[in-house]
Amino acid sequence: MIGYKEFSGLDLEKDPMSDPQFGEMLERMKLSTYQYARSQIKWIKKQLLPAVKEARSLGGDVQVYVVRGGEEGYAPSIQLLQRELSKGPLAESRFP
Repeated sequence: MIGYKEFSGLDLEKDPMSDPQFGEMLERMKLSTYQYARSQIKWIKKQLLPAVKEARSLGGDVQVYVVRGGEEGYAPSIQLLQRELSKGPLAESRFP
């Protein structure tokens, strides 16, 4: 969980922003978030996209969607999910 470790030392009885270490904790959380996002992009490029390409080459109907995060991406994500689920039962996975 990003942010927990960085902010675990905060005294929640007081205003967290009044803690002298708050700025440093915030910067560490931003760095951790950035590093996590980079690792996810790396995994997508090295693992997911090659697997999608292989599945398509074997005749699979595989779609990849990129949706913005946060509030802006909520509605499009729900619409994509509803559209896919309305197609019927999900195919059984060939992988354990």
